[in-house]
Amino acid sequence: MGYLMFKHAHMAMAFATLALFVGRGLHRLVMEPQTVGPVQKSFNYMSYGVDILLLVLGLYLLTVWAATDAPLMWVGTKLIFLVLYIAVGVFAFRPVLPKPYRWLCFSLAVLLWVLMYKTAKLKVPFWQWFG
Repeated sequence: MGYLMFKHAHMAMAFATLALFVGRGLHRLVMEPQTVGPVQKSFNYMSYGVDILLLVLGLYLLTVWAATDAPLMWVGTKLIFLVLYIAVGVFAFRPVLPKPYRWLCFSLAVLLWVLMYKTAKLKVPFWQWFG
């Protein structure tokens, strides 16, 4: 199986994880369920599966890239955005925070996903986007 197949699978999982995050986030922020129902649980588990597959594909692609002489500085930038995306996304789902802060965290998480996507498309670190 070729590199492009894994790359496109990784990209598809990235869009799937964004769609699941946005759907789950809007459900929690707009509907404000008091308990997690069976449908929400199934979407949570689906999200976990997509995220695990996304991570595994990303690690495979990283090993392929590391075997070449291509510069990998952009991967570090993408990983920083990933850690921030996860942290901010967790706060967006925490009902103990006031709703405006949860909306802010939700919006920041989506922005961080866009920054990860742009970093992957350009294959340059964030600080080189503007220079």
